[in-house]
Amino acid sequence: MRIKSPLYNSRKELDIARQAIDGMRCAQSFIQFEQAWQDFLVRLERAWNKTKDVFSDSQYAPWRGQHEHMRNSDQLLRYLKQARDAEEHTVCETISKELGGIGINPSSGNSLHIEHMTINRGKITIRGAKPGIAVTVYLDRVKLMPAISRGVVTLPPEEHLGQPFYGTNPMEVAEAGLIYYERMIRDAMPRFGIEKEKERGQAP
Repeated sequence: MRIKSPLYNSRKELDIARQAIDGMRCAQSFIQFEQAWQDFLVRLERAWNKTKDVFSDSQYAPWRGQHEHMRNSDQLLRYLKQARDAEEHTVCETISKELGGIGINPSSGNSLHIEHMTINRGKITIRGAKPGIAVTVYLDRVKLMPAISRGVVTLPPEEHLGQPFYGTNPMEVAEAGLIYYERMIRDAMPRFGIEKEKERGQAP
């Protein structure tokens, strides 16, 4: 009988969190995207809780304290934690859909004269544009909103691990957060002797 590693359940939760990111990427509607986002938040927090339980002994207190500090001080990790609380315990949403559109600007200079323009069933016809036009299509997108939980407002991150982090794309934030927790578990295994169990042929 193969014995599971103490971190088996933590790693399983992170695998499911990875699948949730794939679900966001493949979502065909905002509802599907939101469901995958919520599942990701829950699985990520569950992975941390299961990992913390494995290292509940007092000898691991410095290791736990280090990561607890990061979860509370790092903007991106704190946002993910607060977003999970907001989604689970409040009616506040943490993502929103921003509708796309079309931008019409002059191809050069700052002024544009259009003699005639019609819009019919989504088709735009323009005649007599001087000096010419530059059309930009803006697609619908999903963006992060402030996470509000227990009266605390946590803004989307602008920094992660001491480096600037720009963008309000939930998938980018989720990916960065998942990488942190995957590395945390990977680094913990040899430090606490878990890698030796794997070498003896037991389950990862």
